[in-house]
Amino acid sequence: DANIFITSGSKFSFCKNSGDSAQLELNQQPNCTYQWLIEDAPISHMNQNYLLIKENGGNFKATVTDTLGGCSIKTASPVEIIVNDSPDKPTIIEHSKTTICEGDTVKLSVTPVDGLSYLWSGGGNPAASNVYNATTTGTYSVTVKNGFGCSATATKTSLVTVNSKPDVPSVNYGDTIFCKGNAITFTVSKPDFTNFSYQWIKGSYENPDDTTYQY
Repeated sequence: DANIFITSGSKFSFCKNSGDSAQLELNQQPNCTYQWLIEDAPISHMNQNYLLIKENGGNFKATVTDTLGGCSIKTASPVEIIVNDSPDKPTIIEHSKTTICEGDTVKLSVTPVDGLSYLWSGGGNPAASNVYNATTTGTYSVTVKNGFGCSATATKTSLVTVNSKPDVPSVNYGDTIFCKGNAITFTVSKPDFTNFSYQWIKGSYENPDDTTYQY
């Protein structure tokens, strides 16, 4: 008799490119050759007493031939192995610069595909959308999953850096009511020219020349 059995650790159903596989085996017999078949069609170069399946599922049988007598026997019942397609690995799109100031966001996204769910990771709360607004420093990635439960993770991560905003500076100034022809001077208390630059704003106007610690 020629009976197929599946080896320990194999799966009857798994996702393509997941690292899972199924191995079918026949009891090895002396003076015999083996030919594996899928949907009753011979599989090229598959003539050992075992068959490792990683990519393509189907209904598998085997033919065992006695090399001395020339007689053959085919396994009666096929073994069905289901290999579900995995989604393509997504590519993260960065819609702006990834170094931002505290309070700003970086929009990250992947191209939406019908039937897929999304899970982002890396910082803040996970999101189940193809779009993620990153607000904290972290290395972000996304995993997509299809209806078979097969998943794929982005090939490239996105590094987001969120810089802290400086403290509001303390400004010293004199009397804000004065006679025409006089002036008032605004001075930043304890200016730090090593770590900060300054820009004075009058109303909504920023004069590019007003960049010292005094105005």
